[in-house]
Amino acid sequence: MTTLNILNYEEVSRIYPATHNKVAMEAFSEFEIEARSQRARASELTPPVFSSYPIGSVAVDRFNEVYELRLVPITEMIFNLEGTQLSATVEKYTQWLEQGFSPPPLKGVENYLVHNGKIKITNGRHRILAAQKAGLDALPVWVALTNPLIPTRPVLLDDYVFVKGS
Repeated sequence: MTTLNILNYEEVSRIYPATHNKVAMEAFSEFEIEARSQRARASELTPPVFSSYPIGSVAVDRFNEVYELRLVPITEMIFNLEGTQLSATVEKYTQWLEQGFSPPPLKGVENYLVHNGKIKITNGRHRILAAQKAGLDALPVWVALTNPLIPTRPVLLDDYVFVKGS
């Protein structure tokens, strides 16, 4: 019997300094949240601090939904450039990558319904653009798993453990 080390998704996906604030996200408009996020990114003077986990790590959120940390080729990512991707932020992130700093993992979801299982990125577009400029082919992504047979349903821990044979 295999034993899985299941991590807490809220803990493993934390980045310091944070560019989003849960209280602010609930209390303000989308425009105000975007403006706060832009100010936070503009004030970053050093690469963000985050805990590093090995590719293949598994985490569960408070809703019992399963995430896997994967190294995803940029060509396999689905992302759009909605909102504002500031060139100054992309340049700063590119410099950090070229100096040897690793970026925090992106966040994404498996998308079987529209994109045949490719990863739809939900957070990290500046990092993708910077990685492309720095010549990287792949980035780590915390991927929210979905059921390929029922593509609108997330994989829950009990389903994941059953499939993995634990």
